[in-house]
Amino acid sequence: MQIELLTKENFSTDALAAFDRSQHVRRIFRKEGGEYRVVPCEFTMDWDAEKKREVAGGLLGEDCVAYITRDGDKIAGFASLYKAPVEGYMVVDLLQVDARQRRRGLGRRLFETLAAYARATGCKGLYISAFPGEDTICFYLAMNCRIAEKPIAKLAEEEPDDVQMICPF
Repeated sequence: MQIELLTKENFSTDALAAFDRSQHVRRIFRKEGGEYRVVPCEFTMDWDAEKKREVAGGLLGEDCVAYITRDGDKIAGFASLYKAPVEGYMVVDLLQVDARQRRRGLGRRLFETLAAYARATGCKGLYISAFPGEDTICFYLAMNCRIAEKPIAKLAEEEPDDVQMICPF
């Protein structure tokens, strides 16, 4: 599957209608006493049709640069960065792979595409306010990200349960 720049010609607000965002979470990273611990917390995360249209609309906006990959005529994965750096970092907005396509390297390839874009802009790295699910955090750690020692305050305040991470270049 090829990765391509998302444009208004190859994507619409209905493009994610068949996208399976579901993620069964068994454990999460939670900050306790200044340290992260992995704790049990079982639930399934998913997006309804309205959320999919909202996300698609955001991807079509002017604030982000986004990439998609397809499986036939369906979106298999997508990733986006905010165009304006924050404290020298390009901020990852979204990185999602359809549940039926996971564990095939698409997330890695999308992440590498974002990193290449950010490097070309001269930024010092990527910043991720990451969903605290164990699978998500382990993915970013495998991408050579690390937990931010000094989180960007504004971003950490917006998502207090997220794990603030950086991928320095």
